[in-house]
Amino acid sequence: MMQEKFRLGILGGGQLSMMLLQKAQALGLDPSFLTLSPADPACRVSNQFKQGDPKKAADLKAFTKDLDLITFESEFFDAADLKKELQSFKGQVFPNLEALDLLQDRKSQKNSFKNNNLKTSPFLCTSDHNEIKSFFKTQGSLVAKTRRNGYDGYGTTLLRTSAVLENFLQKNKVDEFIFEKLIQFDYEVALQVARSRAGDVVFFPFVKTIQNDNKCFLVEGPEKETATFLSLKKSIKKYLKNINYVGVVGFEFFKVKNSLILNEVAPRVHNTGHHTLDSCNVDQFTMHWLCALQDQLPEVELKSQSFVMLNLIGQSDSDVIRPDRHTGSLFWYGKSNRKGRKLGHINFVGSKKKALINKALIELKKWKF
Repeated sequence: MMQEKFRLGILGGGQLSMMLLQKAQALGLDPSFLTLSPADPACRVSNQFKQGDPKKAADLKAFTKDLDLITFESEFFDAADLKKELQSFKGQVFPNLEALDLLQDRKSQKNSFKNNNLKTSPFLCTSDHNEIKSFFKTQGSLVAKTRRNGYDGYGTTLLRTSAVLENFLQKNKVDEFIFEKLIQFDYEVALQVARSRAGDVVFFPFVKTIQNDNKCFLVEGPEKETATFLSLKKSIKKYLKNINYVGVVGFEFFKVKNSLILNEVAPRVHNTGHHTLDSCNVDQFTMHWLCALQDQLPEVELKSQSFVMLNLIGQSDSDVIRPDRHTGSLFWYGKSNRKGRKLGHINFVGSKKKALINKALIELKKWKF
């Protein structure tokens, strides 16, 4: 157990905050958290709830005045506003606000990949319609993504024809978007990485992710680490050093033949890393805290040969009917049902990946959303 030396705080009260709180408590810590509603998932596991809006200066100032360390559950808190509102804060914010600022805008994020020799898809960000049309002609089909606050397919538009592109240009403020070449990929790969305050870096296993309706449906792993994967680790380590990142960060890639093309980075613990709660000796939430609290990080070791994580995703506004019995390790977030909403996940561990996938799919049929 870790003795409490810091007064810790989390901005946000969703399921990521909930799991961060649970793992902090297991370390002997008791963070407070700032969120809008007492119905939020984090309120189910901690009484250190402070009601308020993390995006309002007065609420943020009142929350942070007695804290030593602040982290956040998502990248949707504007870094520029936080810098202004936390000017008098004497403690540590992690990840640092410069890294958050860089990564929460897809334009600066993609430019940072390019500047650090991380392979990514061709992209363009401009307000000039003619430039965008020219880019479309040279690249073929494009995908338009909002520069900020996009996730799970929200804020993403496929532009496969010139007519669709023209319609999009007429209806949107195009400088609020980034335009990328639409990549034809074999499948998607994700990776969680942790970097400590002293620069120690550890990697969780690469995983394959299966999407359904633009949302992560299934995670399976570990992926075999080829020479390409090992080389990528070195590049990522340099990248995180260059932006002085502290904490856990999620990377998402397109797998195209023997190549990995970096799609995006999330400066936080990530849904595709939830398997670590059962698959690894140290989970991503515990590791996130350790990044800020100690110099050296524990090595990540797998507890089983294979693992699968199944997301439970809402399909309507009706009540969820849960099965009386379930296989696997269930994590339920306590959120109301809504189409497309992540309501929980189930982890499966064992020796054979195919058998685990089959078990997950059989389990899913028992649930009524």
